[in-house]
Amino acid sequence: MKLTFILWLTFAIFATAMGQVTEVVPAVATDTVKTVQNTVSPLTKKNRAAPSEAKYTFLNGLNFDFNSNDKTSYVGHFNIYVPATETNNWAINTGIMKITYMPKDSLVETKIENVLINPLDVIDGVGDQYKRQFNRHSAQTNASSFSLYVQPMYRFKTLGTAQIYVHGHLELLMSKYETKTKIKTIQTEEVTIAAGDPIPAEADLIRFLPSQTTKTVNLNTGNIGAGVTFDFNFRDNCVLFFQATTGIALNHADNFPTIDDEGNYTIATSGKSQKFYLVRTYFQYFTSTATQLVIGTDIRGYFPKQTPYTSVYIGINLGLDKIFSM
Repeated sequence: MKLTFILWLTFAIFATAMGQVTEVVPAVATDTVKTVQNTVSPLTKKNRAAPSEAKYTFLNGLNFDFNSNDKTSYVGHFNIYVPATETNNWAINTGIMKITYMPKDSLVETKIENVLINPLDVIDGVGDQYKRQFNRHSAQTNASSFSLYVQPMYRFKTLGTAQIYVHGHLELLMSKYETKTKIKTIQTEEVTIAAGDPIPAEADLIRFLPSQTTKTVNLNTGNIGAGVTFDFNFRDNCVLFFQATTGIALNHADNFPTIDDEGNYTIATSGKSQKFYLVRTYFQYFTSTATQLVIGTDIRGYFPKQTPYTSVYIGINLGLDKIFSM
């Protein structure tokens, strides 16, 4: 449901912008154009986004977790974007981004487990006791990443104020996967070993079973890819930036938690390369010459079957070049 909403939001923003691109503006006389230009408000002129102007930005924002109404996390993005000009079709986009993704759906399993009444108990004969429990294990993984990327870009199409690029993608991605497992006992009974009863092996006995465990895995990988970029300036004070990228990740993380040697749920990693995809969209509204309100989405995952990690965020973008020029 949450992925459907994010995809719908991304499509809605993109479709709105495309509608603006395809608007046909009839030709008017030069005097009329001058009249219209003279009637543009000072605020609009002040906030106007220059399509070919280099942009140095610093975004501070919050992303939202639709599984929890009161849970947010920080999103930071420092970016340098030098778009193509009238005489040069080449551009560059580079930056550093810190983002936290929404948790995926929980993995739920039920188990029958033997738990010692006291952690130091030894079960080795008649009369010894332990607990036999029917437990529900619910594991959920939170992912966050720190991305350093460089994207050389080449403009191959211009539609009004919209510029369409092909881009290369070089990225160092440092990710953290935190898997939290909640354990709920549904039923428990005490077992007393009688004569002739089998004695459980030590490996089949759990000395202590906490109500929650947390396992953290860090993964650093290089990503190499290519894609398409759509950069559109419209209504004098709005910018839509859309990117779709695919390529090869030099190593990757598995889709769902697995059980490690200690019996805890965690995300396993692999040193094998894997195809990845990244869809990044953000909409900027210029509130002043140096600041913009930003609404963005980030969708990242691995082919062919991994459920993507998603993020929806809102924040304030500071145009550092504008601030320094004041």
